[in-house]
Amino acid sequence: MLGHALLWGNGYAEIQRDNAGRALYLWPIHPSRVSPRHDANNVLYYKVWNGVGGWIDLDASNMFHLKGFGEGPVGYNVVEYAAQSIGWAQATELFGATFFGEGMNPSGVIEMEKSLNADGLKILKEELKKFRGAGGEKTFFLDKGMKWTPVSRAPNEAQFIETRQHQIEEICRWFGVPPHKVMHLARATFSNIEHQSIEVVVDSVVPWVKAFEQEANYKLFGQNRNNLL
Repeated sequence: MLGHALLWGNGYAEIQRDNAGRALYLWPIHPSRVSPRHDANNVLYYKVWNGVGGWIDLDASNMFHLKGFGEGPVGYNVVEYAAQSIGWAQATELFGATFFGEGMNPSGVIEMEKSLNADGLKILKEELKKFRGAGGEKTFFLDKGMKWTPVSRAPNEAQFIETRQHQIEEICRWFGVPPHKVMHLARATFSNIEHQSIEVVVDSVVPWVKAFEQEANYKLFGQNRNNLL
């Protein structure tokens, strides 16, 4: 349910009760199957898709609803709001894999005083293929006054490392997770790591615990339970 609340904005579970109205089971329901509605009297209820059984209406009293971020009866889909941040992170991952996977880094041009004939150019290309890749030859020789000139930028010059760090912090911010909990220790020190661990509980864990607790008290254990039935 927490995973659904984080990724979809809402976690749902149907409350199965006995004849006395006491909760027996919680049956998780995927958020894609649930649609919160208000009837003509502005009373909240939930339409649930049951596949071949079609749509059924479920009273709010029988739906355990863990709401994620946002105001109103339903939470926001965090993935939709964070799509750009996550997309940047994926693009950065792809760039890094491409940059380091090409083998011959940095790439560049070969300068020479005289042009090569077709056979000489073919031989040079074959030698370059041997040099490229993780299993390539370690030394590359140039002759006839040839000169290798790098033209690409190093990852730090392209702010690759800084971008990676920023995206880690950005995604952590969306989900309320302190960066050091995903092993991003750029700002962690021996003097502040204990404080940061306390912040995990206070700022990240406790709000979700309270959300579970409040919904459970209201619909499962609380004094209002009998009024809902």
